[in-house]
Amino acid sequence: MTRGTGKFQITLPKRLVDVYDIHLGDEVELVAGDSIAIVPACCRQP
Repeated sequence: MTRGTGKFQITLPKRLVDVYDIHLGDEVELVAGDSIAIVPACCRQP
């Protein structure tokens, strides 16, 4: 679980960063629907 800050920033859990090989400066997309999904730029579908 993660919490938002006063500036509406979130910290990704280390296990997700490791699994999806996310590095400082990488882009991720927040996709909203019935829930919110975090999609690393490397895994986005065109």
